[in-house]
Amino acid sequence: YSFDWANAPAGTHTITAVATDNSDAETTSAGITINVTQVAICTETSSTAQQGAFTTGYEIKFETSGNNVIITATLLDTDKTGVVAFLWRETPFAETEMQNTSGLSYTSTVGGLTAGQTITYAIKFAYAGGMSVTEYFT
Repeated sequence: YSFDWANAPAGTHTITAVATDNSDAETTSAGITINVTQVAICTETSSTAQQGAFTTGYEIKFETSGNNVIITATLLDTDKTGVVAFLWRETPFAETEMQNTSGLSYTSTVGGLTAGQTITYAIKFAYAGGMSVTEYFT
């Protein structure tokens, strides 16, 4: 059997299964423990560049999931060709290529974080003839 638990509240939960036969006899399984974490999402749409320039701009989305932050970046400048995207960590500086998900959208997951940890990232969009870099987001 399976069960989809929609809108489960954040926290630690113990789940059991109860089996009932045709004589109404019941038995309860041993409990299993699951941890439900809250997902927080923030987005920013801008055209501010720290390097290069944007014609239309970009949309950045940060989504927490457990100890991970999934960063999604979409370039809104449709006049660029051959686009690739790189995640720029501010301190210590590091550049990591992002995965193209479709069109001009890219994603990367930052893992191993702790609750309350501050992270700061920008996105570099490189394309035929140049590059543009978003501002840093914390």
